[in-house]
Amino acid sequence: MVDKQRILIVDDDANIAELISLYLMKECYETKIVGDGESALREFPSFKPNLVLLDLMLPGIDGYQVCRELRTVSQVPIIMLSAKGEIFDKVLGLELGADDYMIKPLRLQGAGGPGKGRPAPLPGRFLRRLLCAEAAGRVCGISGSRRKPDQLFRAL
Repeated sequence: MVDKQRILIVDDDANIAELISLYLMKECYETKIVGDGESALREFPSFKPNLVLLDLMLPGIDGYQVCRELRTVSQVPIIMLSAKGEIFDKVLGLELGADDYMIKPLRLQGAGGPGKGRPAPLPGRFLRRLLCAEAAGRVCGISGSRRKPDQLFRAL
């Protein structure tokens, strides 16, 4: 039997974290939710995630610092999830080692899609990001070259 890919969800909003976790478990991922930076750094070595979904605005150690510290010990893919949508925030996150940056709120359901001028609901958009970004390539075994920040911005 194939081991499930593990995703560490770091978000202090329990509702968002639980919704993301439920969706990912439905897609056959194993997830673990932590609500702050200290817990993320403590759980990371034992959980051994294949991917980290990291909120930036966390109590205690913020997401930027968590990313810095994870990068000193691992090259695990990190996707930042944040309400901070300014270019500066995206650039900083990518410069600190994040592989991608998604802006909240993430739509969880409802009509819409790129053809109607609205973003696709979370399941489609989220899985495309997981499958298409180099971060996801390392998680899911899809080959590809490491994306540069300017390539990631085009996808944002």
